[in-house]
Parts: sequence; structure tokens; C-alpha cells
Amino acid sequence: MAYGGLYGVLPRQLINSDIAERIEVFKGASAFTSGIPIGGNGGIGGTVNIEPKHAGNEPMLKLSSGYRSDSYGEVGVDASRRFGDQKQWGARVSAMRGRGDTAIDDENQRDTSVVVGLDYRGERGRVLFDVGHQKSTLEGARSSLYTGAATEVPSVPDASSNYTPAFGGSALETNFGMVRGEYDLNNDWTAFAAVGGNRKSHHRISSRRTRD
Repeated sequence: MAYGGLYGVLPRQLINSDIAERIEVFKGASAFTSGIPIGGNGGIGGTVNIEPKHAGNEPMLKLSSGYRSDSYGEVGVDASRRFGDQKQWGARVSAMRGRGDTAIDDENQRDTSVVVGLDYRGERGRVLFDVGHQKSTLEGARSSLYTGAATEVPSVPDASSNYTPAFGGSALETNFGMVRGEYDLNNDWTAFAAVGGNRKSHHRISSRRTRD
């Protein structure tokens, strides 16, 4: 999974869709067009690219809210504007905060994401800078159930059942960023470069239940 065409930048496992301007899905072998992803598998099955949010030509301010499951609610803001005589400078900020109980009994979730996209549009050159923060916390998180050496499939538990101790949970936090630039050498050739990375921490307490 790439961010603006660059691998190794996004948080792992959980990615909040609020950070995306659009999501591009490439089906099938894609190393020729997208490069070789981390892990060196060549993108044989396909790749996913998330394009960062950047300011459009017109100012924008959007407020959003959402609700799901037992009592999980979220609010968000997305604002952008361009500056300069030729509107060459742009800034966009998108933030989301959500928390509440999930559809699983005694499980609570808290999510935070903030992304900032800055860009410069010159006559022949362009520079884009993206930085973000994402944190997801689960308390009482339900873990997987393993059947062990059982010779028959056990009865399916209720979808809302939580067979994990109350102390179980996880917290995944990631700070990420990247800089991309391109310059038109002439009408036919453009030089470009990109660099980015992330710093993440993952704390988890979990139990493993097995039916033999």
C-alpha cells in the first residue's frame, strides 16, 4: 500500500480513510508502473495507492459527523485554501476524532487522525509536503479464538460476544510524512524525487483462548 506513490509511509494494519483524497486500486502485476513494494513481492497481486489531500483552487470548509454500532461517534473537519498572487501556495488540514463502545460487548474504541498537506505550484516546478498523525486504541479488544486440535468445528458464538479479559487491548500510534518534488526540464521531460517515512509504536495486551 502506497501513499502518493511512495511505499513505507502509511501506518500498518489500520488506515483511517479520512486521510485520503482518493484511493487507487491496481489489479494484477504492477511493479513496472508502481515500483517494488516493501517485502519484495513485486506487487504481483496488485497494489493500493492512497493519494493525500491537497488544496483545490477554491477555499473549502467541511464539517462531518458519524455514528455506528452501540455508541461510537465521530466528528471531523476538512479545510483548505490557496495563497499568493497566482495561488501558488496551498494548505489543507483534515482532522477526525471518534470514540465509544463498539458492536462487541465491553469493547471501547478511540481514534484520532490529523493530516496536513502543503504544496507549491510554480511555473515549472512543484513541491508537496504531507505530514500526519494517527492513533487507534482498543480497550477490551476481542482476540482470535483458536480451535487447537479439535476434530470438529465448534458452535459459532454470538457475533457480539467478547471472550477476552477486560484488561486486553491495544494502542497503535503512527507519525508519518513525506516530501515530493518535480521539475519540468522541457516540454517532454520531467525530473522528480520523493522521500518519506514513519515512526510508530504498538502496545498490546492479549490473551489466547483455545478449544481442544
